[in-house]
Amino acid sequence: KVTIDFLKGETTDLQFQREDLKYYGPFFETINYYFSSSLLESFNVDYVSAFHILIILTAGLGLLFLFRLASALLGEQIALLACAFLMFLPRYAAHAQFNSKDIPLTTFFIIVLFYLYSAFIKRKMEPRRRESVVPCISVAGRNPAPKADPSNILSLRKIIGLLVRRVKHIILAGLFLGLGVATRMDLILALPVFFIAYALYLVFEKKILASPKIWRVLKTDTISLAIMSFFGLLSVFLSWPSLWKNPKLLIESFLFFLRHGWQGQVFYFNQFYTAASLPWHYAPFFIFATLPLAILILFGFGFYKIFHELKQKKTYFYL
Repeated sequence: KVTIDFLKGETTDLQFQREDLKYYGPFFETINYYFSSSLLESFNVDYVSAFHILIILTAGLGLLFLFRLASALLGEQIALLACAFLMFLPRYAAHAQFNSKDIPLTTFFIIVLFYLYSAFIKRKMEPRRRESVVPCISVAGRNPAPKADPSNILSLRKIIGLLVRRVKHIILAGLFLGLGVATRMDLILALPVFFIAYALYLVFEKKILASPKIWRVLKTDTISLAIMSFFGLLSVFLSWPSLWKNPKLLIESFLFFLRHGWQGQVFYFNQFYTAASLPWHYAPFFIFATLPLAILILFGFGFYKIFHELKQKKTYFYL
């Protein structure tokens, strides 16, 4: 409400009811407010339903990008299964009706992973034919260059297209990362999730440490990270009005959530625990107790396959 009043010009003072509320990103809640208000003004929609529609659409967007990501990784059949399992996952289906924090977080997380994968990994798998491109420029005072082969022109166009797509996806990854952080700070975890896997991919799959191309790859990836960081910071700044007055709030929010703990209690095996005192087995038990049996069975088959191939000393790294 404070952010909405500020954007409407009804207040210039961003004072929240609780001091800690200033650390929570307002992006999705703000967009949902304007979206729902327009529905109420233009259509005969129930008030509560109007504020839930965008959340449901966001959950659907998450499924769409999950399909694109899983298709790029494992093919369309596996992607359809992944979407079906997520769509019918009880917690996801339930929270898609009302949760304006966790559902956008999930969707932004998937979108950022998709664009990072497309920019940093998928482009390394694309066939390249740079060596087949014939220069077509005449030099003054010399014989004209040979007529270009149409196949070479197509190869050049393909290379340019790949470079443009890479830069576009890097920018999109940064933009969605910023919007996600301006919704929930947790989205910053998408970066270590992806780049740890990416580092393993470079070391074990591409053998980059023994490759003469290591410095070129590091230089290219560093430039890509700089571009993504710039658009990420720009995006989070534009979508979080409190930062317009106090840019340091972004760092303060990050530090706040590093030490922030839930103040409620958890009832676990006939005993109440604070969030900080939960036993180590709570998290794995919660995961296995809430996932459908079919997912657990398929997880078991997949884990057995990986273990079996490792036992036979096969190289097994897939990203």
